[in-house]
Amino acid sequence: MKQLLRLLKNFTLLLLVLFVLDRGIGNIIKHFLLTEKQGDSSILTHALTAMDEDITIIGSSRAAHHYISSQIEKNTGFICYNTGRDGTGMTFYLTLLNSILSYHTPKVVVLDLNQNDFSLEDNKSEKINSVLLPYIDINTTVRKYLFKEEPVKAWMANFSMLYRYNSLPASILQHHIGIGQKNYKGYEPLKGSKIADIPKDVRNNNDYKEDELLVQKFDSFIKTALKKGIKVLVIISPSLNRMKYNCKKTASQILANYNMQLYDYSEYKPTMRSDLFYDRTHMNNSGAELFTQEILTTIISPLENQYLVNTGSN
Repeated sequence: MKQLLRLLKNFTLLLLVLFVLDRGIGNIIKHFLLTEKQGDSSILTHALTAMDEDITIIGSSRAAHHYISSQIEKNTGFICYNTGRDGTGMTFYLTLLNSILSYHTPKVVVLDLNQNDFSLEDNKSEKINSVLLPYIDINTTVRKYLFKEEPVKAWMANFSMLYRYNSLPASILQHHIGIGQKNYKGYEPLKGSKIADIPKDVRNNNDYKEDELLVQKFDSFIKTALKKGIKVLVIISPSLNRMKYNCKKTASQILANYNMQLYDYSEYKPTMRSDLFYDRTHMNNSGAELFTQEILTTIISPLENQYLVNTGSN
């Protein structure tokens, strides 16, 4: 009996030590995560905790590389932040929007829509959940989302800080010593080009099917923003990838229900030059400058007098 009690005592002591170490090391990692100035985590941290900009860009890697925040600010006089994140989709866009709206209401939200954002094969929830897991105790909307979508992982992350941060120490160290990607108010410029000439082929994706859940999330994104009095601009930015079937028709139909339009620049002729693209999907900095100026002239700047001045942000 004494041996059993001694064993339980030692086991309890071990758990206590592990818990203290978990919390101690975890809080150190958390501090450095939340003070990152570069990298994807720095952008997400800003979006979930410190967003106060008038204009917010939401989307995937194409958003991150195609919309120059400083150029938009210079032309409009309104502060702008780009929250684009590589490898994400509609689930992330909607969750991020709701997370931002939990404490701040921007005046304009630009959603950069990928042509495959409604694709049945494009549900990236597993990656999205891992991206959001480190913020489970930072933003209440993220917390609710994770407990709903990934209850087991959420409970584990809620108990163990090292579990929620397990994949981050290397990237945190990298960005704190200045190695890796650079962003400027979320915009991540790409330099040079890997493209020799303009591809002429159209991808014959006859197996394209849309995920009704992703379509519903797009509708919810629009509805949620409009209820907050936000001006929503849905844009498909230039790409050298051409697909026979894509989200354009469905997106246009949904937007029409709100008396809105889809701004389709997917084959915008002035940008259809190989020297303006880093790869087939992403424009380089020169292409981004040209595209950003085009949407400023035709879409965003006209809002200054009729919308931006007359609305407020939280």
